[in-house]
Amino acid sequence: MTTSHHKRNKLEIAIDPFLSQNEKDYLVPLLLGWSGGAEAALSWFKSEPLAAYGNLTPQQLCESGKAESFVEYVKGLELGGFA
Repeated sequence: MTTSHHKRNKLEIAIDPFLSQNEKDYLVPLLLGWSGGAEAALSWFKSEPLAAYGNLTPQQLCESGKAESFVEYVKGLELGGFA
């Protein structure tokens, strides 16, 4: 029997339905680091319009079946792309 070593934060809960475990393992620490914490990262995920995607928020992008595009967007930012 295994137990989780950390309590899931609100960001992890919000992205859970859309992303694979590997994607979550990659994105969550990155977004938390960029934003300074789970609340700020969750706020960004829910409300930041992404110009590259017709001003959909990351959450709306995921909800529309384009979670892979969201992952690629974040990867692009990590590599120095523009938001």
